[in-house]
Amino acid sequence: MWGAINKNASGSILQFNGDTPETIDFPIVGTVSFSGLVRYSTSCAEGDSGGAIVDSRNRLLGVHVAGDRTGSVGLFLPVGAFLARKGMVLF
Repeated sequence: MWGAINKNASGSILQFNGDTPETIDFPIVGTVSFSGLVRYSTSCAEGDSGGAIVDSRNRLLGVHVAGDRTGSVGLFLPVGAFLARKGMVLF
């Protein structure tokens, strides 16, 4: 199972990058560029990748994919945008 579960976690959306690539350095893989990610304020740590990002009504917003080295900013892949690229709709 991927992603940590923290019922007391909270955060807020800081920026949607859209088509602007976000470059992240991973220890084993190296430098990877992503586009369409959402930057959000949160308390994140190693092992959070793959965790669900939900709103206050428990609706799925996306999947956590990375965080900065300070653990105060995370990046998530918005589920709706991902499905739209695949020709699917989220109800």
